[in-house]
Parts: sequence; C-alpha cells; structure tokens
Amino acid sequence: MHSLRRRWILTAAAVLTLSSALFLIGNQFPRGHNFDEFHHVPEATDLLVGKVERPLVQPPLARYVTALGIAVDANRPFGWRWTSGIFGALTLVGLYFWALGLFQSQATALWAVILAAVNQALYVQARIAMPDIVLCALLVWALALYTAFWSPGLSRRKARRLLLASGILFGLAMSTKWSAAAPWLTCLGLFAAVRLLQRWEARFGADLAWRERVPGHRDWYSPSLWSNLKDRVFWLHLGLLPLLVYLAAFAPLLLASSTIGVQDLWSLQGDIARSHLQPKAGHPYASAWYEWPLMLKPIWYAFDKEGSGKAWVRGVVLLGNPFVLWGGLLSIGFSIWSWVKHRSLAGFLLTAFFGSLWLSWALIPARGSFFYHYIPAMLVLGLSLTQAGHCLVHLRPRVAPLRWIFLAAAAAVFVYFFPLLAALRIPAESFRGWMWFSGWI
Repeated sequence: MHSLRRRWILTAAAVLTLSSALFLIGNQFPRGHNFDEFHHVPEATDLLVGKVERPLVQPPLARYVTALGIAVDANRPFGWRWTSGIFGALTLVGLYFWALGLFQSQATALWAVILAAVNQALYVQARIAMPDIVLCALLVWALALYTAFWSPGLSRRKARRLLLASGILFGLAMSTKWSAAAPWLTCLGLFAAVRLLQRWEARFGADLAWRERVPGHRDWYSPSLWSNLKDRVFWLHLGLLPLLVYLAAFAPLLLASSTIGVQDLWSLQGDIARSHLQPKAGHPYASAWYEWPLMLKPIWYAFDKEGSGKAWVRGVVLLGNPFVLWGGLLSIGFSIWSWVKHRSLAGFLLTAFFGSLWLSWALIPARGSFFYHYIPAMLVLGLSLTQAGHCLVHLRPRVAPLRWIFLAAAAAVFVYFFPLLAALRIPAESFRGWMWFSGWI
C-alpha cells in the first residue's frame, strides 16, 4: 500500500509539473487584457492599494488570487495569468485523484487527465485571469473528496477528515462564485436521500434500492453505508462549515479596504445578489444553458491584429473539444444506465454532478450566461467518457485499444485548434478555416 501511495504522489507531481508548463508557456499573449480581464485585472490591482469599488459583483476569492500574481510578477500579462495556470494544473491533479476514487485504476485515471488536458476549454481558461479556473479547481477537489466519502468501510476518523476538507473547499468555491452552491446542495441532498432510504429499509424491512449487481462495479448504495457516522457530524462539516468559510473569505477584502468594514458584510451580499438579479443588456457572446452541450456559440476572448497592413492576427477562442462535448453526451447516457441498471457508484455520482453543474443554470438567475459556465460540467463529461472506456476494457478486453484511439483523436483535434487556443500568430483570413459553423465566428 505504501508503494502504491508513493506512485500516486509521484504521478500527481508529474501531472502538476507538466500541466503547469502547458498552461504557462506563451501565456503572455494576448499582450493586452483578454476578454473579462478588462474588469477583473483592475479590480485585483485596486485591491493591492486598498481600493474596493462598490457594488461588488462576485465574491472576492478569485480577486485575491489574481492580486497575488500581480504582486509577485508585476502588472503585466504573465503576472495576471500565472496563478490561473497553477489553478488549471491543480484542476488536473484533482481530476487524477477523483478518477482514482471512481475507477480504482491508475491507467484509467491517467486517461481521464489526458482527456481533460486536451479539452481545449480548460486550456484556454487556465491562460486568462478570470474567476472560473479557480472555481474549477476548488470544485474538482471538493467533489473528489466527497466521492471518496462514498467508499465502503471508511473509518469514522477518515470520513470526518474527508468531510472537513470537502466542506472547506466548497466554502472556498462559493467564495469564488455563487454557482458553486449548486453542486454543494446536490451533495447535501444525496446524503439526505441515502439516509432516508436507510431508515425506510430499517423500519419496514424492505429492500428499496435497486439490487441488480455486476461484478467489477462499485455499488452506489448499501444499508450499512456510513453506519458509524452520526448525522450531525455530516451537517456540521459539509453543511455549516462551508458557510463559515465563505464568510471568512471576505476578511482580507475588509482588511485591505479603507472604505468598507465588517458592518458592510451583509450589504456586500446584497451587492452580489443584485448583480445576478438585475437585467443586463444583451452581450454578443451570451448564450443559454441549453446551447452549451452542442457548442453552438463559443466565445472569442481575443482577436488582435498585428503587422504591416494588419495582415496577421492573434486570436483566442473558447471552444470545447468536439470529442469530449459531443461524445460526452452519449457517455452520460451510459452513466445513467449503469447507475439505474447496475448500481454503479460512478454512474450515480457523475449523473448527479453533471445534472447539478449544467441544469442548475436553467434555474440560476444571472445577468448573463456564457459558454465558459459549462466548463465544470465538461469535466464531468470527460469522467463519464472515462467510465465508458473503463467498462469497455473490463467487458471487451480485445477492443480495449479503442479508448486510446479515441484519446489520440481528441488530442489531434486539440493540436488542430491549438493556434486559436494559444493566440499564435496566423494570417488574418486563415482563422476562418478553423470555423466549422457560421455560429462559431
């Protein structure tokens, strides 16, 4: 077991190192503000001199992250973005441990990491100073720890540690964006539902859960699940603690500002609420939640002309990998089937998390929704594809190479689109060759 843990740690360190290089190299382009950096970077810069403008649009944690980058490496593009690159790398490390928890396989976990690395949207988001990559990293780790909490035979001590760490991370995620409340509430609801099911079974002596099993699947439900854990421990660690962490995250903002104090903490929440509820003029890149899975409206983060006669451009387009987005829609159907038919833990949790991360946007009041809001759900789609490939290996070993062929094809698409993901210098009119549909321009 010791050697196995050592291998996991070494692999995680390798993922962190390689992905950091992938996200950081060349991120000084575009030279100017990239999309919402126009708002976010000045807010972070102001924080360094104790200036906080009202109204507050988002919780402050991501502002601290960008401010740290600027403080360490100056007010320039690399300074704005290097912390985003680190959080992008931490997202992949968290995904590695999440996949290990779901599938108990080193090869499968690495497959999931590589697929996420070539999932274009994550690459683009890790190279821009916006709150969403910080949100992704915190959510991935919180959900990975919550997934580990579903492991059978956990000791009470380990269960409490997992809940404590997951609760802290959910609180930090909500301190980045309120949209993190959707998966947090989902986790609370899943626990409550299982507890209710256990009580029904104990009271009526009935077997109310699906009972068909398939060898090799980890079971999503057992009457003895968390039998040594008191309910109040769960609700304190994952219910109350995230709210306390959320409130504590405002402390640096209040300490840094000379114009607001503790007495303004409640009114700051009102600022954020009004920023989501107030109508906003139509943005050319705004899109509806039901458009995201088909990638109908990607976002051009930057399009800068260079050279004599403006003959060259550097563009950045937030475009997901079609193999992940469109293939993932099929695989999430498989995840649902594996849960309902075969009691798969992976299928159950991935179905719940994808639903909360995507469908919650049908209910979340917002000034505007954009394709980048779909990125956390994209990561779950990648894990759903990983589940399908993992099951294929176990059920049909002879066709196991198909999952590596799929991964190679996804990587080839990433390389194909790379010039428009990394702001490489290309001829001005050539970008149209990458635009498969008119809605992508």
